Amino acid sequence: MEEIYVNTKYLKSDNPTYSRNRTGQRSSKSSSYLVIILSLSLLSVFLLAGLITLGFLYKKCPAGWTRFNHSCYLLSESSASWDAARKDCRDRGTDLVVIDSPEEQTFLSAVTNEHTWIGLNDKEQEGTWRWVDGTPLNLMYWAEAQPDDGGGKEDCVHVRNDKKKSWNDLSCAASLKWICEKTPNHCTVS
Repeated sequence: MEEIYVNTKYLKSDNPTYSRNRTGQRSSKSSSYLVIILSLSLLSVFLLAGLITLGFLYKKCPAGWTRFNHSCYLLSESSASWDAARKDCRDRGTDLVVIDSPEEQTFLSAVTNEHTWIGLNDKEQEGTWRWVDGTPLNLMYWAEAQPDDGGGKEDCVHVRNDKKKSWNDLSCAASLKWICEKTPNHCTVS
């Protein structure tokens, strides 16, 4: 009987066919696990890249800012001239609001209750209104008889506190609150 066991051990260890099958099974299992691990790792990398991309496209607004569509808005707590208001916005990595849709005008009407500077002026050329981003004025919400350049020195625009939240031109030196707009083009969060 011992001879049978000895022969079996001999056959298993020295039989090339038996050894290949055992090694082949181990290699096959190892390869399968390796493929699964690599696939999961690659999937994790793609998911992380997707989340980072979405984070940049739909970033959260900084504390104290209000989100609307793809922009964030900050209504100042203090009052200042139009130039000082713009400097404050720029120091925050953004600029005064550029109103480019009726929905944005409606949104701003809901968040402003006082006269508030917006990013519109005709400082460079009287009567040629431009937004702070350089775009010309296409959408208008002027109050009746406005703009009137009262006294020849009204080059900056604010949203009035009337029911329509209409616009008025005013001296840039006047002291009003302002609203900054952080757009997707301003990728830094302050």
